[in-house]
Amino acid sequence: MNVKALLLTIASSIVTLIALEGLLRISLDHEQLFSASRTQHEQKSWQNAVQFWQKHQEEPPNETNFDPVLGWDIERHGNRIRGSATIQISAPANVRRVVSVGDSFTFGLDVEEPENFTSILNECDAIQALNMGVPGYGIDQSFLKYREHGAKYQPDAVLFGIYVGDYERTRLSFNFGPKPVFQTFDGQLRLANSPVPRPSEEVARISQALNGRSFLKEIVVSSVNRIAQSDSDRLDYFNQTDDIIRALLERLQSDLSPNQQLVIIHIPHADAFSERNEFRDEASQRLRKIYEQLEINVIDLATEFRDPKSSKTAAQAYYHDRGNGSFGHLNPTGHERVAHLVLEALNAECHKTEGRNKVTDVTIAIKHSWRPT
Repeated sequence: MNVKALLLTIASSIVTLIALEGLLRISLDHEQLFSASRTQHEQKSWQNAVQFWQKHQEEPPNETNFDPVLGWDIERHGNRIRGSATIQISAPANVRRVVSVGDSFTFGLDVEEPENFTSILNECDAIQALNMGVPGYGIDQSFLKYREHGAKYQPDAVLFGIYVGDYERTRLSFNFGPKPVFQTFDGQLRLANSPVPRPSEEVARISQALNGRSFLKEIVVSSVNRIAQSDSDRLDYFNQTDDIIRALLERLQSDLSPNQQLVIIHIPHADAFSERNEFRDEASQRLRKIYEQLEINVIDLATEFRDPKSSKTAAQAYYHDRGNGSFGHLNPTGHERVAHLVLEALNAECHKTEGRNKVTDVTIAIKHSWRPT
């Protein structure tokens, strides 16, 4: 091949690659590209980051709830508890104090504040229940939330709501926004991405990273990585995640005194009652194994919500119907059922004085007539 033909071939190849890059940029969105990393959690974190960047290119993110330790939090300038009441560090006399941590299921999305299970428990005269759940949290953030802000209330019991999706969130450095993430190094647990960068800083970082990325290169690298992935990679991901979650729950157990109870509320996805999902099913089984290994008291809603005598499915009975064929968080009946199960787990009774609430210590209108049997 002469020099002229070689140069023509090279020029033609360059033009073809440029045209292909341009076509990919027109036809694909940024979030459809993964980072060059092979690890599942890093790919998911990058995808979440790009979606966050797309949302906030024109309008800067609201940093009102930003927290450098947790990523984000509710009532950040207050007591970190859902609601507006001022809580004393010491519990009222003759009252059993309960602190709930977890994600949006614990927080009570899709129901009014008085309808979530923590509020229902708080109607009982001898129980003061504090809701410290935060939407979007992983197990790692819930652990940190209790350590940083819940432990000072010296609860008699800690209710740790774990939705099966929290298993995956625990490995992410970016979910709804940047967040802390625990990693293992030489068998030791280490907190990374801490302090958590501000969301506005992340928008700038992601933008800069995207400016230097080639769509064509990303697709080629990602395709090669998918081909190279093996069953051992998948097993490594699950085993490493198990190790992190087990270590976090062990630390929580060691933080609690012998007089403090830890109860996990294991919350399945609504679809788990009607269809199989390989990842969620595997995560659920692994979480249950960790609870068993650590001998933690568990309320497993996958079991408790099944009722062969009912004409309704568990999703219809206990989850919020979005009206489009899908289900969201727990509905009021689901929260009432959870409150009932918690009282059983704590071996507690619920007696009510009409109109009394120990969180606000004011007279309120009681909405529920529910009582445990």
